[in-house]
Amino acid sequence: MSTWKVEPLADEHRDGVIGLFAEIFGATKAGYLRERFDWQYRDNPARRPGQITNWVMLDDGKVVGHFGFIPVDLKLGDALYHCCWGIDLMIHPAHRGGKSRLTLFQKLDKGADLPIAYGMADVVNQIFTRRGYIHRGIGSHLIRFTTLSGAWRLTCRREIPPGRWNRMRANLGWKLRNLRQFLSSHARPTAAELAGWNAEIRTEPPPEMDAFWQAVSRDYPVATLRTDAVLRWRYCNARAPGRFLVLRREGRLRAVLALEAFVWSGIRVGHIAELVMPRKEVASLLPIALHFASEALARQGVDALLCEGFPSDIRAQFERAGFSEVVPGRTEHQIVYDPERKLPQDLIGPADNWLLTGGDCDRSTPYPRLAWVI
Repeated sequence: MSTWKVEPLADEHRDGVIGLFAEIFGATKAGYLRERFDWQYRDNPARRPGQITNWVMLDDGKVVGHFGFIPVDLKLGDALYHCCWGIDLMIHPAHRGGKSRLTLFQKLDKGADLPIAYGMADVVNQIFTRRGYIHRGIGSHLIRFTTLSGAWRLTCRREIPPGRWNRMRANLGWKLRNLRQFLSSHARPTAAELAGWNAEIRTEPPPEMDAFWQAVSRDYPVATLRTDAVLRWRYCNARAPGRFLVLRREGRLRAVLALEAFVWSGIRVGHIAELVMPRKEVASLLPIALHFASEALARQGVDALLCEGFPSDIRAQFERAGFSEVVPGRTEHQIVYDPERKLPQDLIGPADNWLLTGGDCDRSTPYPRLAWVI
């Protein structure tokens, strides 16, 4: 008979959570979890006073499970809602039966206007949807190689049947696919299209960030809050230093991109973590922004550009610019919880309405950062 219980995370539980994370995901990623714990949860500007963001499952005082919820403010239509993103879910294999998952999931349902889970695998998605979550579609990671060596060095990121021959064949096929992607042609802005643009790399958001986000967010029925305070919390810190690409024309702010550099699967990657620009101008602005971002990241010797989590019309523009799926056919589910249908269903349902980026879940944190020299 199970004797476990679920409690809010206390200081004395932290080492147990890190130890469990190391047992399940490895010591390296556990070290990064320790680094981002306070920053990601306690210091989050969207966290409400007294809000519990971390729960632990205890068995005779030992930590055997954990679930963390990242607070985030989400604009649905003209209203702002307080949401929680489910992340850092882990349960010791010996305790995964029965109702252990559901007990932790129920904590996500409370204390937020809209609980959200993103990047869920198939089996976890099934558990969530049985709980009453609405499946909104799938997301994917897109990549564009900038160096031949990066295309060749990226290792296979998919399930491979056991056996040395299977691994060799899969990795060779993977590398050849990456080389074809690198050699394929894609749309690039002409000199005439680049004329008149001013691109600036900054260590902090532009002064007019709040007003710009308010104006741009009107183009998106659903968008996560991206004000000056949020961007400073997310990127302007020693733990995860980032850079902002600020694009202007005739002195007017037209786009802001948040860029991160880190090592991922053995290659140096430039992550386009935030994309703030008018939706109706994405087709014309994105190629120009990517051009300047590529130039800036090239100074890091970056092997590839990476992005994730954008609506289909923006994704199509990335693909037109030469991006393709990192793992073809891989599904990462996006799901929300609104069983009483209190929120606008025309916005919650279609995934293409949502402007959600990887920065919301801080999905890049388990990777070592590069030192910025721009």
